[in-house]
Amino acid sequence: MAGRPRFLISIVLVCFPLLISNLTMAQLSVPILNFGFRQNYNSYTWKANLNYKTNFNTRKSLLIQNRYTSNLLRISPLQEKWRDDTQFQILYKQPLWRAFDQIYLGESNVFIDKQTGYANSATTHLLAWGIQTTLLGKLQFKSRFGEKWDKRQGQQDRGFYHQASLRLNPTLWQGYLNRFQLNWQGNKLGRRRNYDFLMTYKIAKEFYPGTLDSLMFQMNNNRRDYYISTNGDLESRRERNRRLLNRLVYPVSRHLQLRQFSDFYTRTTFISQILHAGTGGQRNREDTGMHTESELFFRKNRLRTSLGLIYTVQSETYTFSKSIRANPFSGLLGMPDNKSSLFEIRSNFSFAPGSRDRLVFQNSVSRLRYDTPDTLNFDDRDELRTIHLLQWTHFFESGPEFKMGGNVRLRHLVYIYSERSAENNWNRIFNLYSSLKINKSPRFEFKQRAEILANYTDYDFEYQLQQVKSYVFRELAITDSLRWNVFGKTNLMGFYRLEMEENGRLFWDTFAEQPLISRHNHYFSLQVDFPLIRRLRTSVGFQSYFRREWPYKMVRNQIQKSSHSKLFQSYGPVFKIYLLDHNRHLGLISITTLRVQNNEEKPYFINQIHLQARWYF
Repeated sequence: MAGRPRFLISIVLVCFPLLISNLTMAQLSVPILNFGFRQNYNSYTWKANLNYKTNFNTRKSLLIQNRYTSNLLRISPLQEKWRDDTQFQILYKQPLWRAFDQIYLGESNVFIDKQTGYANSATTHLLAWGIQTTLLGKLQFKSRFGEKWDKRQGQQDRGFYHQASLRLNPTLWQGYLNRFQLNWQGNKLGRRRNYDFLMTYKIAKEFYPGTLDSLMFQMNNNRRDYYISTNGDLESRRERNRRLLNRLVYPVSRHLQLRQFSDFYTRTTFISQILHAGTGGQRNREDTGMHTESELFFRKNRLRTSLGLIYTVQSETYTFSKSIRANPFSGLLGMPDNKSSLFEIRSNFSFAPGSRDRLVFQNSVSRLRYDTPDTLNFDDRDELRTIHLLQWTHFFESGPEFKMGGNVRLRHLVYIYSERSAENNWNRIFNLYSSLKINKSPRFEFKQRAEILANYTDYDFEYQLQQVKSYVFRELAITDSLRWNVFGKTNLMGFYRLEMEENGRLFWDTFAEQPLISRHNHYFSLQVDFPLIRRLRTSVGFQSYFRREWPYKMVRNQIQKSSHSKLFQSYGPVFKIYLLDHNRHLGLISITTLRVQNNEEKPYFINQIHLQARWYF
């Protein structure tokens, strides 16, 4: 391993024994220092976090924060790709004059990416001074300004930074509760301009007990300029957002309540490019939408029912001025104008026939419509979706809990134009399950769940195709988990899961299947957790994964399961040691070594290592 990983992991190993020797310093619930290392096969991650805050008095304080993450992706012994991210902030506050406080702020963010292949690396530094105060006990004002340095795409910029905010705490005026917030933040970095303006106003009133009404208006304007090449070519993205939300709760009667929610919004996006080779193109996007929900909720004794209607409509309109060059940050450029709508009816029924039983029945029917005015686009489609769920729960007197239920999900996808009608299909998912939970005492807990899943996808016009596209997936899954406090502070934990799967071609008209492949998956783990000395605990165990696949083949015009199967298995020991203080993890060492083997390659080993240390002061 390279020199930097050795150095970082050595820090974690040194910090762990230091942590053990400083147990008496653990007082607060927020860690001031946090070091960690994790290895998973060929990926290595180091983390180091600092979070320190001290209050000298009610108006004088110091905050220091640092977040460091380094990731190594080892593709081969001679090829390593790194990604580093460092975020540092220091903030000092002290009185300036009467009710005014002054703030000194320093920030540094360094991001180096050599994994994705994109020029994502960036460095930003900020030094700022500001003031803040609270007027009349309700109006909070903050302002900062300073110098900002930024480097990305090989371009270095320096400019003026400014920020101001005004916030009105919840204020009652003539029976109406008012909230207001205004925030502005911007910087000028050479040729680039960045700003963010946000205004929010909310008013609410309780007319009489149980009747609530609120209205919120939000306006947001922002701009981001960023480089799209090392030559200094720029792309500018500007957005204008407007939003209006309303929420109403009205008691129709003693047991019946009406809930109404509405959301209206508009968003305009402008993307323009400034290129050295000449003026670039511009793309504009207009989004408008509305979302409403109406629900009647009935509640009486052991009965809970609700009936709701949901309607959503949105439209997207694109306009282009000249051609715009694609880059990883621009998003999709070729989307056609479109309009979509969703209408849904849903109901919920919950009834407790006795003190130990509960019955739940849920239904949902929705229709999605997607339309485009472009005659050369054939994505126009309708979707019909239905969901039905039925579940019964029984609570035994001694503590066990039993559940049994099932759900059905249906979806019919229909493309309007014949050019894509071959993709019209029905998707039907059927699911049956039961579960049992036994917890007679805090020392023993056993859970078991059995589940059957069948997923059928049937194409409408398959008879016109030369091959069968319809398919089926079926699965039987059984899961067991155990947690048992054997004696004292020694715990036994076990887990097992069996999955029996089958994939095949589907002939829905005759409800017949041509099997293609079947699988058996086994997951198993067993661990014993016990104390060592003082607050040190350890956990040792074993875990394994076993998968066997059988393909089907045609033999004398008959489908037969192959006698030769594909085998994949991994297994190995698990070791953990951790330090606790009042049920908090102060330190952790976790090591798992898995031996991986299949019937086509030589066995190899995978190491999974997790180290962590935390300091509480």
